[in-house]
Amino acid sequence: MSSVLTETEGIVAMRSIFVTILILGLAAVNVNGICRMTRRANAFYVKGRDIDNFITGSEGRCSDACATNRLCVAATYRTSDGRCWRHSTLRRTGSGRGWVALKKDASCVKPLSGTVKYGYQKVDSVALKMKLQEIANFFKTTVTVTSGRRSGFDPYHKKGQAADILVKGVGTKKAWDRLRKSGILDKEYYVMYHAPGSRSCSTGTHVHIARYNREWNSGKNTCWIIEGTTTANKCLSYGQHKCL
Repeated sequence: MSSVLTETEGIVAMRSIFVTILILGLAAVNVNGICRMTRRANAFYVKGRDIDNFITGSEGRCSDACATNRLCVAATYRTSDGRCWRHSTLRRTGSGRGWVALKKDASCVKPLSGTVKYGYQKVDSVALKMKLQEIANFFKTTVTVTSGRRSGFDPYHKKGQAADILVKGVGTKKAWDRLRKSGILDKEYYVMYHAPGSRSCSTGTHVHIARYNREWNSGKNTCWIIEGTTTANKCLSYGQHKCL
């Protein structure tokens, strides 16, 4: 009987400790065994750089979304509408009721394993630039932007929310195939493989990545396109393409 009482008392004590931690507003959260997030109630992160923001509907899903994203170092969750901000850099913390600040443990923040080279090319979409870095990390090599914001007929390049890229050491079609399977670009983008040769109206083979909206997320699935490999897909424009 005494051992049962001791075990019960131990459970009650552990619950009391956990409640006390929550009241203080600080708690260590294990996320799917992937990473440890530090929770701070009634606080939010400001003046840093955001990866994106979207409705998750729960604090746990917001925490997961940061923990599983290599570029994310912290997240802010707003309880009133379930919106989650993922941050790639931090500057300072604000305070207010109805907010939760979630910070990734230092051991989880890994150094970048890839590089994006822009040269003289400009990309205005912060969300796209973050995605290009994620792609470079995925391949663990250098991604070169051969064309960013430019004048012409392409509306996405014109707005600075498209980039033509080459992946060092990886063939263009192979890079397109691997990206399609990776899940990195599941939503929010047009991703077009421009083949070499006369059937393509592009200036050389590359992977074209255009974001539907400059920063905000629509939730729309990515459209994967192949251009210039057959007479049927010769010189495709946005209005002529068929998503694969």
